[in-house]
Amino acid sequence: MAEFRQDLLPGEELSHRLGSLLFGLRLAGREAREEASRQRERATVQRHRSLVLRQWAQALRQRALAWLR
Repeated sequence: MAEFRQDLLPGEELSHRLGSLLFGLRLAGREAREEASRQRERATVQRHRSLVLRQWAQALRQRALAWLR
Protein backbone atom coordinates (compact mmCIF):
# COMPACT_ATOMS: atom_id res chain seq x y z
CA MET A 1 0.00 0.00 0.00
CA ALA A 2 2.85 2.40 0.84
CA GLU A 3 4.41 1.66 -2.56
CA PHE A 4 1.11 2.52 -4.23
CA ARG A 5 0.90 5.83 -2.39
CA GLN A 6 4.43 6.78 -3.42
CA ASP A 7 3.37 6.51 -7.05
CA LEU A 8 0.49 8.95 -6.58
CA LEU A 9 0.70 12.56 -7.63
CA PRO A 10 -0.14 15.12 -4.88
CA GLY A 11 -3.70 15.65 -6.16
CA GLU A 12 -4.30 11.93 -6.49
CA GLU A 13 -3.07 11.34 -2.94
CA LEU A 14 -5.44 14.01 -1.64
CA SER A 15 -8.29 12.47 -3.62
CA HIS A 16 -7.43 9.04 -2.24
CA ARG A 17 -7.34 10.36 1.33
CA LEU A 18 -10.66 12.17 0.89
CA GLY A 19 -12.21 9.02 -0.54
CA SER A 20 -10.96 7.01 2.43
CA LEU A 21 -12.28 9.65 4.83
CA LEU A 22 -15.71 9.67 3.19
CA PHE A 23 -15.85 5.88 3.26
CA GLY A 24 -14.97 5.94 6.98
CA LEU A 25 -17.64 8.55 7.67
CA ARG A 26 -20.29 6.53 5.81
CA LEU A 27 -19.28 3.41 7.72
CA ALA A 28 -19.40 5.26 11.06
CA GLY A 29 -22.80 6.72 10.15
CA ARG A 30 -24.17 3.29 9.29
CA GLU A 31 -22.82 1.82 12.53
CA ALA A 32 -24.35 4.70 14.51
CA ARG A 33 -27.75 4.16 12.85
CA GLU A 34 -27.58 0.43 13.55
CA GLU A 35 -26.70 1.05 17.21
CA ALA A 36 -29.55 3.57 17.53
CA SER A 37 -31.91 0.98 16.04
CA ARG A 38 -30.74 -1.64 18.55
CA GLN A 39 -31.24 0.82 21.41
CA ARG A 40 -34.77 1.64 20.22
CA GLU A 41 -35.56 -2.07 20.02
CA ARG A 42 -34.24 -2.63 23.58
CA ALA A 43 -36.31 0.30 24.85
CA THR A 44 -39.43 -1.12 23.19
CA VAL A 45 -38.83 -4.54 24.73
CA GLN A 46 -38.27 -2.99 28.17
CA ARG A 47 -41.48 -0.93 27.92
CA HIS A 48 -43.44 -4.03 26.94
CA ARG A 49 -41.89 -6.04 29.78
CA SER A 50 -42.75 -3.30 32.28
CA LEU A 51 -46.34 -3.18 31.04
CA VAL A 52 -46.71 -6.96 31.30
CA LEU A 53 -45.23 -7.00 34.82
CA ARG A 54 -47.54 -4.16 35.94
CA GLN A 55 -50.58 -6.00 34.59
CA TRP A 56 -49.45 -9.23 36.23
CA ALA A 57 -48.92 -7.48 39.59
CA GLN A 58 -52.34 -5.83 39.34
CA ALA A 59 -54.01 -9.19 38.62
CA LEU A 60 -52.24 -10.77 41.61
CA ARG A 61 -53.30 -7.89 43.84
CA GLN A 62 -56.92 -8.26 42.72
CA ARG A 63 -56.82 -12.01 43.39
CA ALA A 64 -55.35 -11.43 46.83
CA LEU A 65 -58.04 -8.87 47.68
CA ALA A 66 -60.77 -11.19 46.41
CA TRP A 67 -59.35 -14.03 48.49
CA LEU A 68 -59.29 -11.87 51.65
CA ARG A 69 -62.98 -10.89 51.32
